[in-house]
Amino acid sequence: YGLEDVAILKIAARFEALYSSIWDPGYEEVWAIYLAVLLRSGAEEKALDVLKRHARKYKLRKLEEVPLAARFAKVCGFSNELIDQAAALVDLLEAGQPHFKELIASKSLAVVGNSPLEIGRGRWREIDAHDLVLRFNYFQAESRYITDFGKKCSILSKNYAEPFAVSRSEHLKFIFLPEGVERYPVPLAATRMFLQAAHTFGYSLASLPLSNFREML
Repeated sequence: YGLEDVAILKIAARFEALYSSIWDPGYEEVWAIYLAVLLRSGAEEKALDVLKRHARKYKLRKLEEVPLAARFAKVCGFSNELIDQAAALVDLLEAGQPHFKELIASKSLAVVGNSPLEIGRGRWREIDAHDLVLRFNYFQAESRYITDFGKKCSILSKNYAEPFAVSRSEHLKFIFLPEGVERYPVPLAATRMFLQAAHTFGYSLASLPLSNFREML
């Protein structure tokens, strides 16, 4: 995560040296990740060559699990229902980034973790009084903890590795994903979950480098 372009190019070169002749069954996702690395480094011509070979060898299997590779495939005319879903996730993330910056500009923001250290401190009024409240992963506003943690959640920072139930929330505006999510393997179930969050409940999605997020705080 957060790698500079030079580091990414080194990874790409190392991978090509080690695996360029390995197109056996079972390496579908490996090549999809490599394709995303090439795109991140700006090597679109080489990425197109890899994509064409992936289509011949693997029939595009597993490409939908690396969203950046999936969107590139769609743009290049290699598409199916699963690839279209993964490509849509990248589009939503890119569209949400400027709106996320606008959302938190000039607003008070409480960042609340799930640590038990807050239990018994009764700070719910202080927390929920902020304009925005950022919470993490599997936060749930259980009644026995509301007096300590509050219940307001404006932004949910979510690990994409595991699906979670999406539901309507009074305050939730954004679901914040880790940096680089679009170029790493994302389970299809998680992709569908995030698409449901956006299309059914109207939540915006964003994925920003942690350094940018700290600056905005």
